[in-house]
Amino acid sequence: MRQCPPWLSQGDFFTDLPMPTVTVEELLEEPVGVTFATSRGPALLITYSSVIDKRSSKAQKPKATRLQFTPVHHLSASGLDPDTVRRLRNSDLNPAEAVYLDLGQGQEGVAFLGESYVIPTSFFRLESREFTGDPAADPADPWHVCATAHDTRALSMEEHELELLQRKMVFYYTRREFA
Repeated sequence: MRQCPPWLSQGDFFTDLPMPTVTVEELLEEPVGVTFATSRGPALLITYSSVIDKRSSKAQKPKATRLQFTPVHHLSASGLDPDTVRRLRNSDLNPAEAVYLDLGQGQEGVAFLGESYVIPTSFFRLESREFTGDPAADPADPWHVCATAHDTRALSMEEHELELLQRKMVFYYTRREFA
């Protein structure tokens, strides 16, 4: 992972975001209901960057109304078997649902695509900004969307990590691989 650009991008790691928690209520070991609550913790932005950066033609305001995230868990506490952990560290496509994150300084995380959820963009107070001259900005369209509230991003995925995330998303949601 690398330092975040000033704008939001797919693969951004947030250290503190709200996230839903769903618990099955049981009575004598029989599921009888579901409880919904909100907790906070680290999460990975998985909305495609091209979707995040779309803006209205007249006002140049961001078009996105929600962003998709998945919680990030400590790899060591995830309960994954050693072979799965080895495959994740080796950038294997399988398991497609699990996304490995090397958070630096010996910290490792894992995000599960099946746990994804959305947060309305109003939470982040998004705005489009021009980044002409920034080496990471597209010279043909240097406008990117930035969060002006609740921006707790600490890291962003490298290009090869993003490519694997996108391959995993396609494979996990469609069961089709692409080259």
